[in-house]
Amino acid sequence: MRKILFSASLFFFLALAASAVGADLASPEGHRADPFIGLATQKDLASSRVWRILLHYKDLANGPESLIDDPAFFLAGDGKRNPGGELTATVREFFREDITGDDHPICRFPARFRWLDGELGLMGSVPQVSCPMLEKTMENVNPKAVTMIFASAHINSPASMFGHPLIRIDSVMESKLLSQAVNYAAQTPENRGLLFAFYGIFGYYSGIYSLLPYYEKVSEYNDFDLRDLWEYRLDLKPEEARMMLFHLWELKDKYSYYYFFDENCAYIILYLLEAARPSLHLTDGWGPYVIPVDTLRRVINSGIVGEINYRPSKMTKMMALADSMDENSLEAAKKIARGAVLPEEGVLALADDDARKKTLDLATELIQLNYGAARMEKKEFQKRFLATLRLRGTLGGQPPAIKEIVTPVRPDTGHYSAAFSMGAESNGGPKGNRPIFSFRPALHDLMDPQQGYVAGSQLEFMSFTFSIQPAQNEVWLEKLDLVNIASITPINELFAPTTWKVRFGMQRRDFANGDVSEAWYLNTGGGYSLGLGDIGIGYAMLEADLQANHNFDYGYAVGPGVSMGFIMDPAPGWKTGFQARAVSFLLGANDPEYELLLSQRYTANQNLGIHLELKGNRVGRRDISSALLKLILFL
Repeated sequence: MRKILFSASLFFFLALAASAVGADLASPEGHRADPFIGLATQKDLASSRVWRILLHYKDLANGPESLIDDPAFFLAGDGKRNPGGELTATVREFFREDITGDDHPICRFPARFRWLDGELGLMGSVPQVSCPMLEKTMENVNPKAVTMIFASAHINSPASMFGHPLIRIDSVMESKLLSQAVNYAAQTPENRGLLFAFYGIFGYYSGIYSLLPYYEKVSEYNDFDLRDLWEYRLDLKPEEARMMLFHLWELKDKYSYYYFFDENCAYIILYLLEAARPSLHLTDGWGPYVIPVDTLRRVINSGIVGEINYRPSKMTKMMALADSMDENSLEAAKKIARGAVLPEEGVLALADDDARKKTLDLATELIQLNYGAARMEKKEFQKRFLATLRLRGTLGGQPPAIKEIVTPVRPDTGHYSAAFSMGAESNGGPKGNRPIFSFRPALHDLMDPQQGYVAGSQLEFMSFTFSIQPAQNEVWLEKLDLVNIASITPINELFAPTTWKVRFGMQRRDFANGDVSEAWYLNTGGGYSLGLGDIGIGYAMLEADLQANHNFDYGYAVGPGVSMGFIMDPAPGWKTGFQARAVSFLLGANDPEYELLLSQRYTANQNLGIHLELKGNRVGRRDISSALLKLILFL
């Protein structure tokens, strides 16, 4: 019996010892990490600004939450919502000895490690780990300085009208084209149109950081998308640029859900600048939407912007070249580009070598542009392009003198993105006279001051107009423009862009029977525009109009329409616009509708203006006129 008790006691003791030893063997790093975790808790590092920046934590209604959605970015199971738990797990993982090379947490999270090492003194206690891929990247990029890049809008692309920021990490190399560019963008493989907008608004796309040579982004934005680039040199020090690259390494291949209105390319990329210099407060205090140019303004206002450079697009350069050519040379270049004549035949009748150089240079650019826009097959492109280059090479490499490119107004110096207006409307119909108030979160309409924006562009989202009805003592929603986009680009000697518009929303309108009520509308149109010298643009469009309201026969009306008008800048600070519209409904209504609109805008400064609008409508057999005077403040 005693033997059995002794054996049982010995077994229990050995099992307990083995359990203790096994636990120690299973997680030796836990014991070695505990003093450092205790020190981190004592210093409350989980609440520090640097840790919140490195993990992209924001305070939400239910507590802190990271904007990074990829689980691979976190070392704790609840790390997305638990800053303290993520810090504890991170320190523990740094002590692991069963992982080597670039897979070790020290290599995967170099920005976290360098900051925590500075706070806790980890270096002498954690394993000595080699990170070959990280070290090679740091050596190749060799970060010494940082430049913020802003791609201006391309007027025929609604997705580009907000502009797009990215970051360039400069090395000691003289050519900045060989530097590395950091881009954050939504992954949008196949969706376009309404599905594209829906996915972007509600976060169904994933946003990913990428690091690639700057010359590739210049080719994409400058050459293919025909967008001007602005380069804002930042005063970040080399060690700050290195910390930015370390943080970018942690984020490579990690995704966040992309939201067009707030967690977009402009906002998320600000975290890289804060990681480099945590004293910057660039991501704080934003409202429900973030406009790219506003993030650029915030960076400028932070005081870290130095030299600013302008990099004109290929279209800007081509127009400068075309403006320096005579009509014969210009026509010869276009014929060569479209294959109507061989290069030798095209320049045969030109006066001198200078004219031939310009013709062949422009033809070369047009051929590349046509190929990039899929207007010719690869085999034909190679044949035409090489033949033109070959002939150009016989004339010498010295480029001909062209018209000087004038640096335009910087995008950050344009009027502010949001607009508030207040005024009064006098209406000859049932609406009567009443005060009017409007608010527009973003961004620009055709009558706004043009400086810093692309001429002929309009991009408005969620624009509200309210009226106060004195007789009823009520406030009415008069108009809600959910989307109001227009691109009025004049035809020139090189390009023939389409003029188009899309407008969707709700508006209180007059009906032929005297009723005034809300109608939902979708209005689209397309056509062409012409330049009116140096002072304006004239346009004409065919339209399609769809409206929904109980006054229509089927609850809706649909039909074609036509519109034409002009926008002019007759004097500094003064803008005038005129539009005539006619819609003939095929379903839902019998009578056509007509509208004449005259707008006048005087801008006292970039962010303050006075607007006068005179409108005449014919609805059925009723003529209704109105006048609106309002003060506009850009916020």
